[in-house]
Amino acid sequence: MFDDPLLGIARALILVCMAAVGAGAVVCLIGIPLILFGRTALLQAIMEKLPDVPPSSTIWAIAGLLVLIIALLTLLFLFLRHMKRIIDTVADGDPFIPANADRLRAMAWLMLGVQILGISVGTLGGIVDQIVEGEAESLSFEFDINSLALILVLFILARVFRRGAEMRDELEGTV
Repeated sequence: MFDDPLLGIARALILVCMAAVGAGAVVCLIGIPLILFGRTALLQAIMEKLPDVPPSSTIWAIAGLLVLIIALLTLLFLFLRHMKRIIDTVADGDPFIPANADRLRAMAWLMLGVQILGISVGTLGGIVDQIVEGEAESLSFEFDINSLALILVLFILARVFRRGAEMRDELEGTV
C-alpha cells in the first residue's frame, strides 16, 4: 500500500466516507425514536407553526423518510466496504480472485438498490416538503444515467474479474 500512494489515498478516503455514512445512519436511527416518542411536543410545534397541516401524518412521513435514508446509507456503507476490500487485495498484489468478482457483482446490485431507494427518498421527501411548505410542487422521478453506467460497468467488471481468476487458475494448473 505504501508503494502506491493512490491506493493509500483511496483507502483513506473510503474509510472517511464509511465513517461519515455510518454517522449519518446513527443520527437517523436516533431520530426515529425521538420523533415517535417525543411526538406530543413535536405535534404541538407543528400545530403552532402549521395549523392547516395534519400533524400526525407529517410525523409518520418524516419517520418513514428516516427509515428509507437509513436503508440507503446502509447500502452505501456496504458498497464502500466492498470497495475497501477490493483495494486491499490490489495492495496485496492479488486482485484477480473470485471474491473480488463477487464483490463487484454485489456492488452493482447495491448501486441499483441505492438508485431505487434514492427515488423513494426523493419522492417521500418531496411529499414531506409539500406538507410542510404547503406548496404543490411537481415531484420528479430521476434515474441518474451516470449511476446506470456505473451499475453496468460493475457487472461487466465482475465478469472480467471472474474470467481473469479462472484463466489464472487454468494457467497455474498447467504449470
